Amino acid sequence: MTHADPIPTAVEVTAGWLTERLRDAGFLDAEVSDLECRTIGLPHVSGCFRFTLQYARPDPAYPATIIGKFPSDDATTREFSAQIYANEVAFYRDLQARVTIPTPVCFLADIDGAGPAFVLLLEDMHPARQGNQVAGCGPDLAHAAVVQLVELHAPTWCDASLLRSGWLAQDDPAGFQTLLQQLYRDFLAEPLERFDADLSAEAKELMTRVGEGAEFPVGVLDPDPFCVVHGDYRLDNLLIDESLEPPRITAVDWQTMGVTSPLTDVAYFMGASLHPADRRETEESIVRAYHEALAAAGIEDFDWAACWEGYRRASLYGLGIAVLARGVAARNPDGDGLFRVLLQRHAAHALDLGAEEFLF
Repeated sequence: MTHADPIPTAVEVTAGWLTERLRDAGFLDAEVSDLECRTIGLPHVSGCFRFTLQYARPDPAYPATIIGKFPSDDATTREFSAQIYANEVAFYRDLQARVTIPTPVCFLADIDGAGPAFVLLLEDMHPARQGNQVAGCGPDLAHAAVVQLVELHAPTWCDASLLRSGWLAQDDPAGFQTLLQQLYRDFLAEPLERFDADLSAEAKELMTRVGEGAEFPVGVLDPDPFCVVHGDYRLDNLLIDESLEPPRITAVDWQTMGVTSPLTDVAYFMGASLHPADRRETEESIVRAYHEALAAAGIEDFDWAACWEGYRRASLYGLGIAVLARGVAARNPDGDGLFRVLLQRHAAHALDLGAEEFLF
């Protein structure tokens, strides 16, 4: 695709444009004659839409529906999010084929320069449903989701070439981490005020200390070990097909992907997606299962003590991401409910694990 014409927004997508994109994706004789577009999910940072397609010459091989992902309609959100839009496009273009964690088929991944204009056209995973972040999940689903992370982490484990891979590597990692920490500080006042009555005194103190710590828990420098991580691996970004046994879990929303400690994904999912009582009861057994799956995948130089300490350290990442995401996300009542739960759970997680010891 060239950019003589701008990348369309969802409402600008036409049957002719989709015909060209599907033919580029290998459906050489497809001709879309009509389409219907409906919003799906909540537009926190970008917008997702389901396109229902009609064809001039129907063929069961053609997708009846596809998912389109586009920039947010909110100008401020778009301004802050251009880099993460580029990250997700790069995942589908350059990395998806290397890892085995289940992801949707990608028909198109395109971005105009450095963004923010971008578009993804993805396989519709129906009847899979998006996980419910606010409701949380039970230990069985958490176990399956965490162990599945090995299919992302093991294929990229300590691969030094990742650190030289343009879109994954930072030209100035220390400067990037400093920037993230400053943004966290700039954004912190709003959630502390908005959710004052919902957070314990200990949680609010910890959130403040995260912004003041010597090492900010997002963009950690020189992690050991390191690999590609999803960066926002939680229920809202998983599509779960419970018609299968065991359920198929498909990971989507790769906007915050990066290279850092693998335990980032593990701790973030556990803190965000389990109710604290369930997490406390099951987290060691689930993290042990992840560690055992790594060994089975050939990662043998990573002992249990290092894994558990990495998990404890990474519990602070959830607070960092929640505050940063709150700062750029569009405001709405559903978003308030989500961030209230995330802040409560991540703070409880880090406090339960004594992770404040890693801040100074």
